[in-house]
Amino acid sequence: MTRFSARIALILTFAMLFPGSLAAQETGERLQIVAPEGFVEYRSSGVNGTALIEFVPDGQTTEDWTQKVSLQFLPSIQEPVAFTDAVSQSVMQACASAEVAQISQPTEAGHATSLILVGCPLSPATGKPEYFLMKAIAGHDRLYVVQMAWAGPRPTPDDVTTWSVWLRRVVACDEGSTEAACAGG
Repeated sequence: MTRFSARIALILTFAMLFPGSLAAQETGERLQIVAPEGFVEYRSSGVNGTALIEFVPDGQTTEDWTQKVSLQFLPSIQEPVAFTDAVSQSVMQACASAEVAQISQPTEAGHATSLILVGCPLSPATGKPEYFLMKAIAGHDRLYVVQMAWAGPRPTPDDVTTWSVWLRRVVACDEGSTEAACAGG
């Protein structure tokens, strides 16, 4: 799948999960993201204004994945730091040996964000080590959450750097804004 077709597929999936929101996306706020190369969508769901879209590397499954990208759209104006703190606390309660690091809390394109790195050497849910980078972005009327997860060995510093750079390019943008204008139309 090309970068362009992955972007179109993501926008269409969002539109299907939020009927009636496509027009708002054309002139309003949206999440600007390009799906990672080599990843395919394997699950999407939405109810009551929430949405979850998940991608895994081509050839992997929901039961047996080594990497996973998740997008969540939550009808909330919760602050990103409060959200990532709650996720961190939840993981620390479920995994006694959890490791959590607050990486950054910048404002990007006029939107507050929070980026964390979380690891559980032995996940009680899967019986495998799991690690993830999570970025939460405060939108005007929703919280956008983007997560890159690894199942298996601890990600290398190069993995974390590569995915941190990818996450930095994921932003909430607004076609009607000069401060948070969407790149590339």
